Amino acid sequence: MKMLFSNGTFYNNSGVQIRAPGFGNTTTVEILDPSLETITGYFSTFVSHFANLGYKRGINITAVPYDWRQSPDTLDKQGYYIKVKGLIEKMYNTSGGQKVTIVAHSYGGPISLYFLTQFVTQDWKDKFIFTYITLTAPWQGMANFQRIIASGDNVGIFIVNPLTLREMERSQPSSHFMLPVLGEVWPQDHPIIITPKQNYSAYNIKEFYESLNFSKGFEMYMSVSKFLKGLPPPRVPTYCYYGSGINTPAQFYYSGNSYPNHVDKILYEDGDYTVTSRNLVACKQWKDKQSEYFYSQEMPKVGHRAFVSNIKVIQAVQKIVLSEFPPKMATEQDTRKTY
Repeated sequence: MKMLFSNGTFYNNSGVQIRAPGFGNTTTVEILDPSLETITGYFSTFVSHFANLGYKRGINITAVPYDWRQSPDTLDKQGYYIKVKGLIEKMYNTSGGQKVTIVAHSYGGPISLYFLTQFVTQDWKDKFIFTYITLTAPWQGMANFQRIIASGDNVGIFIVNPLTLREMERSQPSSHFMLPVLGEVWPQDHPIIITPKQNYSAYNIKEFYESLNFSKGFEMYMSVSKFLKGLPPPRVPTYCYYGSGINTPAQFYYSGNSYPNHVDKILYEDGDYTVTSRNLVACKQWKDKQSEYFYSQEMPKVGHRAFVSNIKVIQAVQKIVLSEFPPKMATEQDTRKTY
C-alpha cells in the first residue's frame, strides 16, 4: 500500500499493481469484503433500493470504484476518467439517450468534481449528464488529514499503533490532496494542529511539513493541491446533501513533547462525525457560481458512513432520479439515473 514519489510523480513499488475491482458493476461497492459482510456493507442498501424499483445492476445502475490512495490527478494519469467517461456514454446509448445521474459519496465528491470540471467539456455535460448528487462530501480538505500526516491513523483497528501506518499514509497522494485548503473554509486564524511551540493550519502548510522533518511531503502536497482550488462549480444541475449535528474532530492539541507522535486532546465542531460542517457546506458557494440549478440540504444526525444507507437520503435521491426533467433555474428550491 505504500507508494513512492520522485520528480513530481507518485508510483507503486516495483512489481506492485493495485486495481479496484468491479468497475461498471456494483458488487464490490455494495459489500467491501464478502467474508465480513455484516461489518463491511457500504452501498448495499442504496443499490438494493433501486434494484427493487427495477434498476439492473451493471446496466442502468453502475459503480466506478477507484484506488482511494490516489488523488484526482493521479487517477487521471492512470486512465481512470477515460473509463468513467466511456461508461457514462455507454449507459446513455444503451438507454436510448437517457441522461445519467452521478451520485458521489464522501471522497467521491472531489473525485467526481475533477471529472466534471477538468476532464469533460460543457457540451459533453449538457448532452450526457442529468444531475449531479453529492452526499456528505469533504470539500476543500479535512482537518483530520493534517493529524494523519502528523501522527498516523489506525483506520479504526484499535490494536494497531497509528505510528505503524504513518509512513504508508504519508506516501499516498490522497493524504496530501485532502489537507485543508486556505480560504473561506479554512481561514488563516483557524489552527488545526496546536502545539506548545507553534500552531499549524492551512496557512502554513510548508512549515507544518518542516516541523515533521518531512520536507518531501511539501513537494508531494504541491504536486496535487493545485487541482480544484477555489472549488470550481460542476456546471450541471446539482444537489448537495450533508450531515450535521454530530461532534466531529476539528482541532488537535499536542502538549509537551507529544508532537508529532501522539495527540493529547481533540477539539470538536459540528459535522457528520468524519467531516466538519465548515467544509460540508462549502458546496453552497456554487449557487452563485453557476447558472445551472443548485440545491443543498442539511440532514441532521445522519453520520458520514450512514448516509448511503439512510432511507431519507435514499428517498431524496429517488425523487431526483425519477423526475422527468432536471430543474432549470438556480433560484428554485425543491428536491427533485444512477452511477
